[in-house]
Amino acid sequence: MKIKLYILSILSLVVGIALGQGIHLRTAVTQSVFTDEQWPGANPTRQGYNAGFDVVIEDGATLIMPGLHFQKMSLLPVKQDWTNPYAEYTDIKIIKLPLQIGFCPFETKLSDLKIHGGLVANFLAGIDTNDKFVEEDFNDVRGAFIVGATFRVFFMTIHASYEYGFSKIYVDNPPSGITSTSKERMLAFGLGIYF
Repeated sequence: MKIKLYILSILSLVVGIALGQGIHLRTAVTQSVFTDEQWPGANPTRQGYNAGFDVVIEDGATLIMPGLHFQKMSLLPVKQDWTNPYAEYTDIKIIKLPLQIGFCPFETKLSDLKIHGGLVANFLAGIDTNDKFVEEDFNDVRGAFIVGATFRVFFMTIHASYEYGFSKIYVDNPPSGITSTSKERMLAFGLGIYF
């Protein structure tokens, strides 16, 4: 599964660069919530970061944005600390393949605003060794809706997005015995470079 995932990732990059009119290299800090956590005293907030690129294919004021992102977030709930988003925790690693459509309501030669949304395929890339979960507890592939905005000035961007997961994070009857029907909700803020 992982070899196929890496091949798909490289293929997405090559096709995207060949078709794209613009590349948006991006990074973001994230705050995720796993809904419906079942254990007592659970705080479902997780923090992390993601990095990747979106290929921006524009036709007038409309656009299509396929992308490839790597996300790393804390596997266990933590207290959100926006001052230290890259702290080391027991982490889960995910490869994200978003496909978004959108429009550009504001555009000048030096800046623009893009509003976009679509679907994201999330592929489990691994988890850190821990005593609570094993990799087999998690669904290998999950889906989500995403909506966001990107503001560009010259070649610098600032962006925000919200991801609404519609697939369960955990498999039914996982080996670790976790009983959760949680789905991920993620808020991301970040900076990027557009060329």
